[in-house]
Amino acid sequence: MVSNRRHSTPRVACLYRIDLAKSVRPMTSRKWGALALAMLARRTCPRCQLDVGYCIPRRYGICGMCLTTEEQRAV
Repeated sequence: MVSNRRHSTPRVACLYRIDLAKSVRPMTSRKWGALALAMLARRTCPRCQLDVGYCIPRRYGICGMCLTTEEQRAV
């Protein structure tokens, strides 16, 4: 048991037997397609509509180029 700095109660981890675990269902082509579309949506900037190649931070909601131009306009 390891105690956490923020909480005085100790944390507990439950261990499971691997030999009793059920196997994961394999990914179907539709699941792969849905995952690809979801990742594309996370990489697409809502302002400039470009795929920037990385997941856009939710903190800003726009890509780095749009953020930079927005900051330059504010100054």
